[in-house]
Amino acid sequence: MKNYRKYLGLFYIVAAFIVIPLYNKGTFENIGQHKVEAFYLVYGIFFAANLILNIISVFKVKKESNSASGKVMTSPNTMESPENLDIAVSIFVFMNFVSLLFSGNVKAAFYGVPDMGMGFLSVLIMGIVYFYIARNNNLTEPVIHAIAISSVFPTVLTIINRLGFDPLNMYYAGENIKTNLYVSTLGNYSAFSTYMSIIIPIVCFMALFAENKKVRYVYMALLLVDIVSIMMVGTLATKIVTIFAVGIVLFWKIMPQIYIYHGVVIAVCALCGLVYALIISIEISNPDFANGRGFIWEITRELFRSFPIRQKIIGAGTNCYMYSLSDFLMTNPKYLSACNERFGDIALTSAHSEYLDYLINTGLTGILSYCYVIYSALRTYAEKEEKDKFFRLSFLCIASYLINASVNYSNVLSTPFFFVFLGTLSYGKRTCDR
Repeated sequence: MKNYRKYLGLFYIVAAFIVIPLYNKGTFENIGQHKVEAFYLVYGIFFAANLILNIISVFKVKKESNSASGKVMTSPNTMESPENLDIAVSIFVFMNFVSLLFSGNVKAAFYGVPDMGMGFLSVLIMGIVYFYIARNNNLTEPVIHAIAISSVFPTVLTIINRLGFDPLNMYYAGENIKTNLYVSTLGNYSAFSTYMSIIIPIVCFMALFAENKKVRYVYMALLLVDIVSIMMVGTLATKIVTIFAVGIVLFWKIMPQIYIYHGVVIAVCALCGLVYALIISIEISNPDFANGRGFIWEITRELFRSFPIRQKIIGAGTNCYMYSLSDFLMTNPKYLSACNERFGDIALTSAHSEYLDYLINTGLTGILSYCYVIYSALRTYAEKEEKDKFFRLSFLCIASYLINASVNYSNVLSTPFFFVFLGTLSYGKRTCDR
């Protein structure tokens, strides 16, 4: 019973990586919503098991206390002072709650848009999981192996689909499987890209840092399969993440003991923010940039400009981009016509940039709180002088996710894992400080 929290945390990590990517109902119809249901299922089991074991633990402690004749039973003070990252995650969750309270679409802000499910409820769950893992769980090699094994099926199935085969009968009759927007059991291109932004850094890292030589060879083979699937799907963001992950892993292999100073973290954060803002400001004038993201970013800019002061500060409500944009387009025939011409009857549920999504959904306070989470994660990594390999891996997964997030949106195929790795990063820092 003593270590049940540790094992429950490991259960959540492994179960989420196995169930969410693989779960489907034999069709791509509403597959995003099916992933949301899988996410809630895994968390529900985790929550129920934790509640039951907590109750059992309380009764056990009372029984031991009653049987200790004449002895004064005292429990050690297990309260810890919060880390900087704890505070950052708490503020981020709170700002999402504020956006929910003042949203014009409270139900959508709570549950999230159908097929995305990234409303306040999901944010709250991810925040809770972060705090649980930050106090109980580090990554271990068996857990990483389980995650890697779970990725084999969807990755190989992606290649099979791109070769024109549909072994699971997921596609409608007559559809062009080789060029279809949807792949494997994951969903559309963006779902594939966000999922691979978590898997690729894990496989890259273990291909060089796994303990056993034979295991390293297996990871190298898996990395080759992953790269083939990425090339066949053709998402630029995932290619960039792959180059970044390989580069960082090689750098760590060559210079394992390099220390990053706190000031460097601030400089890196500022530089990345400036470069990203510059790219957006340039590509807004190019509507065809990255499959229409230039156009989407332009109307997102105009949408934010149209907000009253209150909405600029606290946003339209978590995951409510689609509803805000719909209201905006109804009063702007120019952009409505351009949007219909470019996307037809496809509803834009996201700005296709997680950072712009948070700007619209949670306002300036929300995006600043998210930037604080990013800064705190980098600072947590920089402050630990002795960096074990799984501490580095947590950081690499976080960084890879954030790069992909610059042109993609949060979803249950990746964002819950981002918070998991924030938790393991924080745990690694805590164990060093003790």
